[in-house]
Amino acid sequence: MRLSKLLCIALFLVSISTISSQQKTEIKWGEKQDPKNFISRILGEDETGIYALAEKEKKFFIEKYSSDNFKQVFTKKLVFPDHLASKEEFEAIFFIKKQLFVFTSLYEIKANRYFIYIRKINAAGDIEPNENPVFEMSANRGTEHGNYKVEISADSSKFLIFNKSASLIDGKRKIKIGVIGTDLKLQIQFEENFEGATTFGYKEVDPRIWVAQALLSKDNKIYLLINKYSFLKETSEFSFIAYDIITLNKTVCPVELKDEKISNLSFSMGAAGILNLAGYYMDRVMRDKLKKYNNIIGVFFLKLDVFNNIITEMNKM
Repeated sequence: MRLSKLLCIALFLVSISTISSQQKTEIKWGEKQDPKNFISRILGEDETGIYALAEKEKKFFIEKYSSDNFKQVFTKKLVFPDHLASKEEFEAIFFIKKQLFVFTSLYEIKANRYFIYIRKINAAGDIEPNENPVFEMSANRGTEHGNYKVEISADSSKFLIFNKSASLIDGKRKIKIGVIGTDLKLQIQFEENFEGATTFGYKEVDPRIWVAQALLSKDNKIYLLINKYSFLKETSEFSFIAYDIITLNKTVCPVELKDEKISNLSFSMGAAGILNLAGYYMDRVMRDKLKKYNNIIGVFFLKLDVFNNIITEMNKM
C-alpha cells in the first residue's frame, strides 16, 4: 500500500529524530507539506539533507529535505536521454556512501539486445551524463523491462546485476550475471545456460527458471539460488551456484526433490560449505483436485553440503 508523502515523512522523522526513555518519547515534527507525489522509499542522508524516491503516474522523482527543519529543498523528475527507437526505463536506485546511483534499461530493436545504464545523481538532484551502457545481453523480444535485478555487495563496493527469470534465446534458457563497481565499470560478466525448454499452451515455457536469491559476498563470491518449476513433472529442481570473481572458479550444486513441489526459496551460508535453505512445500493431492499450483501447506528446511552435493538434513513444518 502506498503511503502519502505526509505519512511517509512522518514515519521517517520518527525513526531518525526520536529521543526515547522508559517514561517518555519526544518527537520532532517538520512543517506540513502539500503532497504532490507519493514517496515510495527513503534513500538516505548526507550532510546536506535527506533524499527520497517519489512517484506519480508512473514517473519517478528525486526529492530532498533539510535535515534541520525537514523542509523540502527540491523535487526533480528523473529524465533519461532520448533514443531513436525506444526509451530508457527506470530499473533501480541506490544511495551508497553518500552517492546516489540510478539504473535504467533500454531495448534496442535493431540490435535485438538489452542495455543497462548506470549513472550518478549529484547533491542537486541532477543526473550526471553517461551514454555508455555497462551491461548488455541478447534478446528475443522487447519485454524484459523489470526483469533485471540489482543487489549491493556485502561491502557496498560493487553491484550484482542479473535478469531475474531466464530468457529463451535461440532455443536455450539463459540467465546473465554481471558485477559493476561503484566507479561504473563492468568487472565481470557471464551466462548460465539451461537446456530442456518445452513450449505448451499460449507462449508458456516449461520449466520456468528464475533466480530465487543472489548475493555478492565480502570475499568476492557470487552465490545464486536458481529455481526450476515444472508444470509437467512431479519433481522440484533447483541449483546453487558459487562463482569466485577473482579466480573464476565455479561450483554448481544441482538438487532434485522427487514427488515434491516447493516454492519461495531463500538461503543463508553456514559454516564449512553448508547451505541453509528454506521455502514452502505444496499439497500435491489438493493441487491436482483443484487444478491450482499454489496450495501451500507448510514450510520446509534443509541443509545442503555444497562441496559434496549431499542433503544432510531436511525437515517439514
